Amino acid sequence: AYEIKECDWSSDVCSSDLSINIAPCWTPDGEKIIFVSDRNGNYDIFTLNLADNSIEPTIVSQYNDGAPSYSPDGSKLAFCSDRGGNFSIYIMNLETDDITKLTNEETHELFPSWSPDGKTISFISYFKNGGLVVLDIESKKRSTVVDYNGQNSPYTAQPVWSPDGERMC
Repeated sequence: AYEIKECDWSSDVCSSDLSINIAPCWTPDGEKIIFVSDRNGNYDIFTLNLADNSIEPTIVSQYNDGAPSYSPDGSKLAFCSDRGGNFSIYIMNLETDDITKLTNEETHELFPSWSPDGKTISFISYFKNGGLVVLDIESKKRSTVVDYNGQNSPYTAQPVWSPDGERMC
């Protein structure tokens, strides 16, 4: 059986300002939802506390930030941002608010997703011919899992890992 809890989204998240609110992601503890909104004029990342429906800014900047993904232990947040020109993958330490650029290609890299063990991040890259890439966070070693070979648009949804970390869809 599933418990479905109704949230009053009309209060702040979907308010009358007609802001776009997209890319929701649960915190690992299930107590909050992080999401992307253009409520400040560009895309920023906000957190909705389900206990009281309060919304707090998580990453607000002059840049477009999106596709948030929590590390399995909840201590870090991967996201994509155009703060370096092209969209790249960044990691924010949620305890210190320090932001580190993880990828550094001359093309867009989007939709980060943490592996269940927290050691790698998968994402969509437009580098060369585009594809689904897995990056070891410590060594920065990249492995292209699916090479698009210039066929079809790599513009796809955020990769999702299986719970055992052996597969992605």
